[in-house]
Amino acid sequence: MKYVAFLRAINVGGKNVIRMADLRAAFEALGFADVTTYLQSGNVLFDAKKASARGIEKRIEAMLKEMTGNEIAVMVRSAEDMKRIVAVDHFAGDDAGDSHRYVTFLRVASDRDLPLSTQRGDAKVVFVSEREVYSISILVGERYGQAGSFVESKLKVAATTRNWGVVKAIADLLKAARQ
Repeated sequence: MKYVAFLRAINVGGKNVIRMADLRAAFEALGFADVTTYLQSGNVLFDAKKASARGIEKRIEAMLKEMTGNEIAVMVRSAEDMKRIVAVDHFAGDDAGDSHRYVTFLRVASDRDLPLSTQRGDAKVVFVSEREVYSISILVGERYGQAGSFVESKLKVAATTRNWGVVKAIADLLKAARQ
C-alpha cells in the first residue's frame, strides 16, 4: 500500500537537517519499500504493508528521534487519502494563486473551533475536513500571512503545512506509482 509521510520542520532554518539519501535509507531500514523523497522539506513516499497511519507515524517518529535527537511530528496519509484530498478544489474561485494556498495536515482530528481568518486578515480558512485544513495566506502590506502557523496555534494539535501545488504533485506521484 502506498503512503506519504509529511515530516514537520525538517530542513527548515538550519534545524533538523537530514540529507534525503539518509532519510530514504532510514525508511528502508524500517522495512518500507520503494522509498522516494519529494523536495527537501520532509515529504517521503513509500510502500508499506497495510497498517494504521498512527502506527506508521510512531515508528517513523521513533526513528527520527534517534537520527536527530529531536521530537519530530509525522503525519501519514495513504494514496487513497491523497486522492480524496485533491479530488475537490476547495480553492476554486479564489484568486490567490497556487503559491499562497495551503493544506495543513493534522495528526488527529481537533475538537476545537477554528476562526475563519486571523485578526490581521492575513490568512483565512477555506475548508476544514477531519484531518486537513485548507487555507490561504493573504498579502497584507508587504508580507503574506502564515496560514499554517495560524491553524496550528488555534487547533493545538501536531500538524504540518504544505503548499497546494506540492500536495497535488505528491497525489499525482502516488497515483502514478499505483498504476
